[in-house]
Amino acid sequence: MVNPKPKQIQATSLSAAVPLESPAAVAAARRITMVATEVNALWNTKRRTSIVFFCLIVFCFYLIAYNTRTTSLDYGTETTVLKSNTTSETTSETTSQTENSPWDRAMIESDTLLLSKKSLLPSCLVPNTAKTKRLVKDILVSMKQQHGNSAMRKTNNNSNTTATSKGNAASLVPLPALNLGMPKCGSQSLFDFFECAGYEATHRFLNTDHPEALCMRDAAKIQFPPLATCANQKDAMLQLDFEFPFGHSKIKKNKEKEIVFESKLHRDDCFFPQLSLLEEIHQENPNATFLLVFRPAKDWISSLINFEKRLLYFRDCDFPNLPRGIPNNIEDRTHVFETFERFLCSHILHVRNFVEAHPSHALIELDLYDTEANEAVLGALFPFTSNGKESSNCWGHSSHKGDLHKADWVPFSQ
Repeated sequence: MVNPKPKQIQATSLSAAVPLESPAAVAAARRITMVATEVNALWNTKRRTSIVFFCLIVFCFYLIAYNTRTTSLDYGTETTVLKSNTTSETTSETTSQTENSPWDRAMIESDTLLLSKKSLLPSCLVPNTAKTKRLVKDILVSMKQQHGNSAMRKTNNNSNTTATSKGNAASLVPLPALNLGMPKCGSQSLFDFFECAGYEATHRFLNTDHPEALCMRDAAKIQFPPLATCANQKDAMLQLDFEFPFGHSKIKKNKEKEIVFESKLHRDDCFFPQLSLLEEIHQENPNATFLLVFRPAKDWISSLINFEKRLLYFRDCDFPNLPRGIPNNIEDRTHVFETFERFLCSHILHVRNFVEAHPSHALIELDLYDTEANEAVLGALFPFTSNGKESSNCWGHSSHKGDLHKADWVPFSQ
């Protein structure tokens, strides 16, 4: 008897030998499906874990890279700190610049003085006239010892003066004399004095073809000497600054000048060399004489508010000690006063600290309203160039209104 041929089995799974319609086949298929699901879930879990682990590694490397850079929040400047793979020490020069920059020091000292003031004005807002008088006395004594009484007012060929087109300058201090004070603080009075005494002097647009601030800024950018480039053979520069920032047009008074230099909406003509170029000036002329004329802070701030909207110009400029947009609320008079008091105080301290670190510069501090003292100081240090006599009668009180800036002064209430 011949056995019948077995059925052809098409399935290739573990249940191949079991008829597909049997309960055993169904149970086997379910077990296989469950195992496959568990294996797939395990694989997906490991893959996600790997991705997360990889992201953590990338984030750690980012943190390490980020920590090699430090950012100064005070002035918005960024300094790269160089680190070596073999040492944890940073370069001393970079660290020193970051921690002890001149403006850092001036701002910290300014805040300390202003916060600690009681009934007296902080020293940064009043001229050190005693030191100026000692300077004058020391210079006169030294001249007398070197040349005798008869030569006190004669120009010395070895003196630190500049030759001008008007002849030999008779200054007893090195020239040029640079006014490092703020606008609306007696710059016109200084210019009139030096003009009267016979010195070659400039004042913003006066006796110059261009705003010297912008010329000095552009010269410094390409490492040209700012003084020789922009005021060659000048004895005195009595207003260095120019404050016409983006979005402001210059007040048009002199039609011959307005075509040459005026601020456009796409141009920033706001620069104060007395804030930003002291080091460059020193490198070019380490003996230049610095002038600072003081005016009561309330008077000066009121003048900024009331004279041709200078306050708005200052707010839209970007200075080392006054970032653009500050003060943010010009309607709050207390806020405005405190902001510009800090600005003025830090500027004075910055200049004083610079002269302390570079004692080859003479610093002459004057009180704008002290006529007698200013006559004595300026008359002694800057005699007439024509006859060598004291030029004290050249000092007067000049302003745009002709009355010592009082006409543009409105009482400032905090």
